[in-house]
Amino acid sequence: MPGDDASPPDASTDTTSQDAPLPTDVTPPPLDAPADSPDEAAVDAAVDAQIDAAVDAPVDAPVDAPSCASTGPCTQALPAGWSPMAVPANPSTACPGGFNAADLLAQVTANAGACDCGCSVTKNPVCNVGSMQRYISNDASCGSLGVLLSINGAGCTPFGPITVSSHGKGTALSPSGGTCGPTVVEDKTKVTKTMLRTCNGVSCAENVCNADVPLGFSACVVKTGNEPTCPAGFTAQRTVVGGDFTLGCSACSCDVNASTCTAATLAYYSDGQCNNLVTSGPVDGVCNANQNVGNNANHFKYAATVNAVCTAAGSKTAAPALAQPTTVCCK
Repeated sequence: MPGDDASPPDASTDTTSQDAPLPTDVTPPPLDAPADSPDEAAVDAAVDAQIDAAVDAPVDAPVDAPSCASTGPCTQALPAGWSPMAVPANPSTACPGGFNAADLLAQVTANAGACDCGCSVTKNPVCNVGSMQRYISNDASCGSLGVLLSINGAGCTPFGPITVSSHGKGTALSPSGGTCGPTVVEDKTKVTKTMLRTCNGVSCAENVCNADVPLGFSACVVKTGNEPTCPAGFTAQRTVVGGDFTLGCSACSCDVNASTCTAATLAYYSDGQCNNLVTSGPVDGVCNANQNVGNNANHFKYAATVNAVCTAAGSKTAAPALAQPTTVCCK
């Protein structure tokens, strides 16, 4: 029986809870690393992707595009006189860097007024050659036939003799003779031009020859002159262009038929030197009064002023043609 001084065991005490010594060969687990923030995680993922891509890339890295070549198998095979050129489909397109542009005429269309005709008088008509019928009367009617004057120049001409009536009239002579020279008048500003642009890059001639040209350009070869045949490999399109053009206007003609005679006068004289004036007056188709009525006259002088006019005529049509030809042949 236990003694009186013995205490009963504490029910809360667990005799098995005493710590046992740790085994000497056990390593404590590592502490957990702090978790990455969302931004840091995204950066890490991007870096990992770049590294993976670099690892997966092929061993041979891409090289830069080859530089231009001025000569090579293609250019060396071209017939003499032919030069590679890059030709844009749109003639307003700028040439590539390092290429020089040359704009040539592909077509010329004449507009209204491109061709005209002009002329100049080379010899004036005359107003004092021909026949004039005079009409006379002793009143203002001039209803009777008078003398028929044969006029041939401005000199003192014999006729008659006649006795001067109180009135007389006649019609002035028309101009006769005369010549003119026609002139074709061309206006090269009154045309519509279609251009073709060539781009010449001497340092890149071999590239162009091999059709290594920018998008929108054709690889072509060019030669001065109108060549009927294109070189091998450049036969897809042949165009003949020009450095200039002619209008080819049609011929012109002219005449002086529109010339006129004005201020015609007739004077009667009583001597062969035309010193003794009997009467004079205008010749205008009007019955005019004479001076010294009843006196005799046996010579006359006729005078008039010529107004020479040249009139040009012609179809004034154009047939434009290219000049200074150049042949362009493209792949």
